[in-house]
Amino acid sequence: MGGREGGRVSLSTVRAALRGRIGRRGAALLFFAMLDVLYAGSMATAQDSGLPLNATYSWFGEVLPLTAWALLWLSVGLICAYHAFRHYDRFGFVAAIGIKVVWAILSFTGWLVDDVTLGSVAIWLGLAGLVWVISGWAEPPDPDLLPPADTGEDDSHAHRGP
Repeated sequence: MGGREGGRVSLSTVRAALRGRIGRRGAALLFFAMLDVLYAGSMATAQDSGLPLNATYSWFGEVLPLTAWALLWLSVGLICAYHAFRHYDRFGFVAAIGIKVVWAILSFTGWLVDDVTLGSVAIWLGLAGLVWVISGWAEPPDPDLLPPADTGEDDSHAHRGP
């Protein structure tokens, strides 16, 4: 039924369509977009949760209001999502790296002068490094556009029948 099971589009069909449309780099940008948007949502709702803020959020709340940080993270997530569907995706990777490096540097400052954990620095620098590595990957060639594989047989000597 063309990828439909019981009137629904299967996950494998969606995955194949996205893979053909966005490639591995785009898929990575969509993952980082999701991460950034969820982190933005966490910050946007942290003060209204009624729970005490963790040390990282408390520190960043002293630098800028958490809603401002949430908007910044949301913006980066939307930039990543937009560029996931573009051939020229460099700006999406730059935005994804940039916010994480800024967050790591400010987390390090918070570790020096406040109660932010050093683990926060490592996590965000590690993620920035991962984004940087992925940004250098080339997309694998489209197998439909490659010439047929050479089988090693010489067609001029092939048996063609009686």
